[in-house]
Amino acid sequence: MPEIKTIECRFGVIDQLKIDDEKHTFSSPTLKKVKIISGAKDKNIERLMNIAIMEKASQVKESFTYAKALLSWLNFIEANNINPYKPTPLHYNSPTYGYREDLLLDVNDKNDKKYTTASSYINYLRAFYEFLIRNKVVPQKGFFKYETASTGHRNVQSTDLRIRKVTKHGESLNPLNQKQAKRALLVINTMGERDRLFLNLMIGSGLRSQECNTMNAELFTIENLHKDDSFLINDIEISPRVGVMTKNDTPRDLFITRPFFESIMDYLESEEYEDLLTLYKKSNKNKKGYSPLFITKTGTAFNEYNKRNVWVKFKYLYEIRFGEKLNHKPHDMRATFGTNLLKILTNEKSDVIDALGFVKETMGHKNEAVTLRYIKYLKHSDMLNKAADILDKFANEIILAAA
Repeated sequence: MPEIKTIECRFGVIDQLKIDDEKHTFSSPTLKKVKIISGAKDKNIERLMNIAIMEKASQVKESFTYAKALLSWLNFIEANNINPYKPTPLHYNSPTYGYREDLLLDVNDKNDKKYTTASSYINYLRAFYEFLIRNKVVPQKGFFKYETASTGHRNVQSTDLRIRKVTKHGESLNPLNQKQAKRALLVINTMGERDRLFLNLMIGSGLRSQECNTMNAELFTIENLHKDDSFLINDIEISPRVGVMTKNDTPRDLFITRPFFESIMDYLESEEYEDLLTLYKKSNKNKKGYSPLFITKTGTAFNEYNKRNVWVKFKYLYEIRFGEKLNHKPHDMRATFGTNLLKILTNEKSDVIDALGFVKETMGHKNEAVTLRYIKYLKHSDMLNKAADILDKFANEIILAAA
């Protein structure tokens, strides 16, 4: 695993070496402790990063943040098997644009980075690629484009990697509208089976990303399918007890329609999944009662990096197909499910309290205050009149019976 370690470096002007000198001497040497990176799989990129860090340290007082930014980027490209030397038109697979998307998801979806940190990190990465371009390690084009940005008082040169301040997730709901949702489902249905099921669990079952990442394939059995004949499959608990990492470890029932349940079962019987599961089991022999539904090509269970890759790929396909960007985060798929479910229930039920209670339970909200945000959103939106327009994509027809 790449890490940062400390070394001591001496910076200064080297005196001209005389014929009888045994070693170099410095004019006014400066001794500095510098943070460098070690443990990279690609030793050449490690060497280049450390040369860039040394260059930075010779010019400024503090270079630790530069090293931290490059370490973060290195972990990203290694986790996603991205070539740092080659530009690509596919942003999710780009060493620069892909990392920018990753930082934005950290800021907006997980809330584990501040905007200022993300902005600083992408600027350091741009500086590193300027160093690589200057030294003819990589081509000039394809990693970013220069552009002019306005600060309000003057224009400054920037790049299209720049991260603008955005509203953090949690301040307001931002579900997809009817048009976006229909388009999203069209795009999702063109993706590979694993990625299609992953995104459908978010928009069709309202799962959080960590719940999708850790979903247990062993819950999708013929016994659970035939418990009763209802359109919704009942009494399937998701919780850490069955390997699914729910928020606050709170158990709840999985909301899933019969057709969607059957499509997951079909995937589990496919050659693709069986090969991935065999690969996973080789290094996880002692995990009894748990098989991840979503497995990478290297045989590891899905994590946040893999989820982000799926999301960035989905947004790219959406933009290619419809000619416009989808400015949403993965969590907005869950918000789309929640607002639509509440819309259905408040239309069908006379008792709004009952409807709120059902949505709170289905979504796994800790208290009613969170669920009430969905009511507030519905009062100020032009969301679809019939949320079934979204959910019926998982079947020919959807009927939600109000109990």
